[in-house]
Amino acid sequence: MNWMMKPVLIIGNGPVSDLLVEKLIEKYAYIYFWDPFENEIPQYEEIKAVRKKLEEIDGGEMFLRSPTSIFYIVSNGILKEKNEYALNILNRVFEETSDRRTRFVMGTYFNDYRGEEIVKEIYKLMEKNGRGYKTLIDLGEIYGERVKEGIVFKILCKFKEECPNITLPISPREKRSYIHIEDAVDALIKTAEKAEGIGIYSVKGSIVENRRIVNRIIRLLGIEAVCNIKFTKGEKEKKNLKANYLSWFKPRIKLREGLERTVGWFESEYGPILVCPNHHLKFDD
Repeated sequence: MNWMMKPVLIIGNGPVSDLLVEKLIEKYAYIYFWDPFENEIPQYEEIKAVRKKLEEIDGGEMFLRSPTSIFYIVSNGILKEKNEYALNILNRVFEETSDRRTRFVMGTYFNDYRGEEIVKEIYKLMEKNGRGYKTLIDLGEIYGERVKEGIVFKILCKFKEECPNITLPISPREKRSYIHIEDAVDALIKTAEKAEGIGIYSVKGSIVENRRIVNRIIRLLGIEAVCNIKFTKGEKEKKNLKANYLSWFKPRIKLREGLERTVGWFESEYGPILVCPNHHLKFDD
């Protein structure tokens, strides 16, 4: 049987898993989606159809017995807020697929220093259940169309709502690996297709300081001088997950193009960002 004709199960919620469904529908014959975290269901007809199929087979658990590929996509926020539940789902997946060489890819994103410990715990589970192909990928700081969380979305919301005095709840000199959502999903799909044993990796996006991201967005908005901007450092600066990069994967979408598309999507959804051009640009670290 052709691998592309075999079933694929996607577990998760949010824009990454939603886009993953859309991309895989174009490529594979049998796609099933299980959202165990019960977030708001997006209004995309393809995803609604896939979810309806899954509802007909008892919440997805029966389907664990047959897929060739499983994607498990969770944000750092879910891992922290629902840690025990998220790990129980992972254990269930490994128990039900222990007798087959299932291709398993887990993607996490928006990781911070607390999320890193949870990711390490997940990897230990993967090593303990060593049969099959299991890969854990830290996707980094995702942004793009339909991504309604993360640093870029927060910055755009602040420009939209708080001019002339803006406070950003991030550290200005903290570096993050920014990757457009389409590249993140592409990395997940290609990793499953390669199926290279058990490993933990990071995707190398555009590694940029947060304040540089703010500057780039300001330039995209066509503003020479803008509101007063104050950064708050928060609890602790992010530490990048200690993992090898996917050496064979290179993002297609450059940071400038990705930000242009994100700003365009944001303004189409929420209206134009009207900032006050009569203030000097000031960063208060």
